[in-house]
Amino acid sequence: MKISFGKISTFSRKERTVVKEISNIAFRLHRKAYLVGGFVRDLFLGKDNRDLDCVINGDVLDFALPLARKFSGKFSENKKFRTAKVDFGSFSVDFAQVRRENYPESGALPQVSQGSFEDDIFRRDFTINAIYISLNRKDFGKVLCRRCVEDLEKGLIRIFHRRSFLDDPTRIIRAVRFSSRLGFKMEPLTLRSLKEAVKDGALSKISSFRIKREIFLLLKETDVVKPVRKLFALGILKSILPEVKKIDFGQLSYSRKILHEFYLYLARDFNVPLYYILVISKGLSLPSRRSICQRLSFSRMEEKALLCDFRKIRRIVGYIKKGTRNWTFLADEFSEEVILFIASLLPPSVEYRRKIVEYFTSVKFKKTFHTNRELLRMGVPAEKLGGVNKILLKYRRENRIKNRLEEYDFLRKKFLS
Repeated sequence: MKISFGKISTFSRKERTVVKEISNIAFRLHRKAYLVGGFVRDLFLGKDNRDLDCVINGDVLDFALPLARKFSGKFSENKKFRTAKVDFGSFSVDFAQVRRENYPESGALPQVSQGSFEDDIFRRDFTINAIYISLNRKDFGKVLCRRCVEDLEKGLIRIFHRRSFLDDPTRIIRAVRFSSRLGFKMEPLTLRSLKEAVKDGALSKISSFRIKREIFLLLKETDVVKPVRKLFALGILKSILPEVKKIDFGQLSYSRKILHEFYLYLARDFNVPLYYILVISKGLSLPSRRSICQRLSFSRMEEKALLCDFRKIRRIVGYIKKGTRNWTFLADEFSEEVILFIASLLPPSVEYRRKIVEYFTSVKFKKTFHTNRELLRMGVPAEKLGGVNKILLKYRRENRIKNRLEEYDFLRKKFLS
């Protein structure tokens, strides 16, 4: 079985040129190079994926460095895992050396050593991610691991050996993520092994950082309800976040709808996983939410959001329902993730939506025209600065002060006479 360049006709000219150059380098060095992983999987499924994974025998620098130089790519290297990356902006190529991996104990990072292509196939998580396409001139486009292709065609998630989930328990979460995203079923032995690993407490043996990374990737899925439902049904979520006893999937689905409606108004660095964790944690006590922060190694920003005062949240929801304008001042202390969480707590209403949109697009950006230093120079006492700023900001947000001159006139009449 072979795949020609016709299969990747959607590639840009530069992408095709880069792939051909990798083939040329392999020919010059008498080495072997293959495309593999998520890129190949998605290529077969007709899905867009611009992150190419390339596995080679020998030193990755022999491929990555000349490729970066020739096409002005950004080069980076991970010596421990014998990998390198060349980023071209619109797409990237990850190079890995064919290797063998040995896990000294369950959940530990693997010990990496040189290996064969057979070793490289066996070390991978699932068969659907272990399809290799040759970039070698002699058999360019040839597909290796026919069984892996068959699993992809049948829509099956299959591990390579019984200890797979014990060696690397993060595969438990990845199995749920891939099966939900692709609509695939877990092969019976794989599902049995997953359940046994969860029951044996495998997830408790990996670092909080690795758990967080996998959970956050899962919560970034387009249809987040499916994977979270599977996590819950399989007892995986209980192993990771035991505080979450119950999930309102209807509320989670509604929160997803809210995210999609407001996505255009959010900052580019909006933390989608944090938003969903706020949603599933809304009924938890402060100590329980604090435990989640510790277990998932939350950053200060993430911790501040999850540990926010839910009494203020409820107060803001009440103010918005009543049409009270002062809710925006309470909202200022919260991140965008918390504000969107507040939106998800409101009943479906065009009026409520409009208020949240106005806050995101206009209100929160309205500041006073005069700085504290200028106010002090005008003669406003230092002890009154906070009160004066609060009044000015209120008038700005109510459009009663529209420009710097109007603000100066207001100050002169009210505070400087």
